[in-house]
Amino acid sequence: MIALLVLFSIETANVRVVSVDLIEINHAYTVAEDTGLAVPQYDQLIAWEWEVAEARHVVRFWRWLKDTGYGERKAAGYWACRMLEKGGFREVRAPVCRETWTVGDPEQEDRLRYGSKYRWATCESPY
Repeated sequence: MIALLVLFSIETANVRVVSVDLIEINHAYTVAEDTGLAVPQYDQLIAWEWEVAEARHVVRFWRWLKDTGYGERKAAGYWACRMLEKGGFREVRAPVCRETWTVGDPEQEDRLRYGSKYRWATCESPY
């Protein structure tokens, strides 16, 4: 019993929680030239926050979806994902989550528009 309590405490102590305004699960596609059909390219998690200066959401960071432990936390009233980063776990939470299927990449479009101006070096919030 004591061993379980110690393990739980260690796991909880190693998780750093970061909050954003919106988590997007994006499935990016291209269109095949020969058939005209949509071809899946990759799945990614994009973390967005409202930026007052731009009057729109901007990307704070993104990760390949396969590299995250994404899941809904209904009881707590937020969406969350966990990822291993810099030797510890980060849990990213948002009150809103959307799932999109796009031709093109919304994260790359944001990066072309703003560069790294609004990006976090890691998913760790600078605030």
